[in-house]
Amino acid sequence: MDESIDAIEARSASLVADHQRLLRGLVKHRNDHRLSQDIIAERMGVSQPTVAAFERYDANPTLATIRRYALAVGARLSTEVLDDCAGHNAPSASESRGRSKIGFTWPGVNSSHDRALDNNAMIELVVSGRGR
Repeated sequence: MDESIDAIEARSASLVADHQRLLRGLVKHRNDHRLSQDIIAERMGVSQPTVAAFERYDANPTLATIRRYALAVGARLSTEVLDDCAGHNAPSASESRGRSKIGFTWPGVNSSHDRALDNNAMIELVVSGRGR
């Protein structure tokens, strides 16, 4: 892959900004639904200080932790891998194949994990639910 430094820096900045928007959006969702950090900690099976650390501006949680937090706050995540190499276009979500679904519940929350994957590097992850 022969890319300019500008293209790589732009992609890097975009990835960081997307990560920050995701985390801010999840915390906003928790606050909008008046869910305390204690409630989220209980749902995630962690301590309240762990949730507080997740919500810090400089946190760098794993994708698995982000999914668990989203589930605990009753949020939906949709993530896709896009081919950002020059001259390549990723397929749309509607072009994805091989969809599978796994569901689970706990009191007050109905959720599912839905994954679509095709041969063109398109991945969609969704966690949905309702919590109060």
